[in-house]
Amino acid sequence: MIEFGDWRFQKFAQSEEDMAEMRKFDMQPTLLLTNDGSAPIMSGGERVALVDMHAKAKRGDAYKTPCEKRDQHARLIANAPRMYRLLHALTETPFVEDHAEEINAILQEIEQ
Repeated sequence: MIEFGDWRFQKFAQSEEDMAEMRKFDMQPTLLLTNDGSAPIMSGGERVALVDMHAKAKRGDAYKTPCEKRDQHARLIANAPRMYRLLHALTETPFVEDHAEEINAILQEIEQ
């Protein structure tokens, strides 16, 4: 089995708690997107993938333009190592129910 680190897609630099606190003071969170609106997938501080933007945007404003398709693709790609581990585990056990919680967690994160 190939070992992957944990990959993550994080749209903002701050945690949910920090963003809530910032909004109390009318501060906006920092976007973790490239200038062209692409979303990096990170693992241990290194970029492992870059998901392109699929929406039209004015030049220079792409990083501020919402793109649900990019975000969905980024969440899917970020969950690839977990899905791989899960599929590997399923090949070793006939009891899919043992992994139902992790399957549901992955699906919930992808579908948000």
